[in-house]
Amino acid sequence: SSPVLVGNLLYQTDKTGHLCCVNADTGKVLWKQKLAPDQLHASPLYADGKLYVPMQNGLFYILKPTATGVQTIAKVQLAGRCIGAPSVYNGKVYV
Repeated sequence: SSPVLVGNLLYQTDKTGHLCCVNADTGKVLWKQKLAPDQLHASPLYADGKLYVPMQNGLFYILKPTATGVQTIAKVQLAGRCIGAPSVYNGKVYV
């Protein structure tokens, strides 16, 4: 998946199912949080102060990033796998 840049922070899902936060200036990993067994395809989206994170197993998260991790706002199991990135248009998120 492709990372998303917010200020100087990069948010990236990795193949082991972790969401990682990396300082873009230094390359230092600030934190990791396990969200699913694996992830290779769908990229996270940042909008309205939240991360929208699809996982390959169909879990879809809405997360509020913090300095030490994320706060889960919503988590839903979708009927299929998430292999495409979500998008936002006119105040709505499309998965």
